[in-house]
Amino acid sequence: NSEEHEYSQFYLSYANDYKNPQWVMWILDYDRMKPAVNVSRKDQFHNDQFIKGANTLLDFKNDSLSLSELLPTNFSSTIVHSIYQIDKGHICPANDNNNSTTGMYDCFTMANMSPQYHIFNNGIWKKVESLTSEEIPLDIKMKYGYNSYVYVVAGPVLDKDASCYKKIGASKNVVVPEKFYKIYLIQKSDSAYDAVAWIIPQ
Repeated sequence: NSEEHEYSQFYLSYANDYKNPQWVMWILDYDRMKPAVNVSRKDQFHNDQFIKGANTLLDFKNDSLSLSELLPTNFSSTIVHSIYQIDKGHICPANDNNNSTTGMYDCFTMANMSPQYHIFNNGIWKKVESLTSEEIPLDIKMKYGYNSYVYVVAGPVLDKDASCYKKIGASKNVVVPEKFYKIYLIQKSDSAYDAVAWIIPQ
């Protein structure tokens, strides 16, 4: 039960039963990773007009009642907000779209968001995202050539029935994934590639 849509700079498949993107795919080259002019990030989160079943802005309220499904018993509201805060976690990140005003806007669609604990979103997931603005551009320029491409696929690991996950949202139907994956396929030549992949628990 999925919907797909091609945005200006990425392609997305959405799992309606989980209210999460199941995979997002995009292609990078050096010019996109190191654009001559950066489009500044604007947090333009917006409900998706193409994916009818996508989660919405209302599903990411961070009040104690909304987060109660995620919590061990007897947790204080202070701990709720410091540890269990849920972020709108990009799957295709803003930094990979800062070469285009349209791309920057598109990547803030709610269909590209998955519930991520703040400590995960602002920690290890952010470090993995930064590879395409730091290490990988240098590699493809110095080792493989200026015109090499990087193919990226990422998303939450949805390997159980939706009923087995903790959920948030106005209707308590937005799955909070337990793990995320990211795959980089780096073109070395016309017929050779390097690959690196992670599955990261949150």
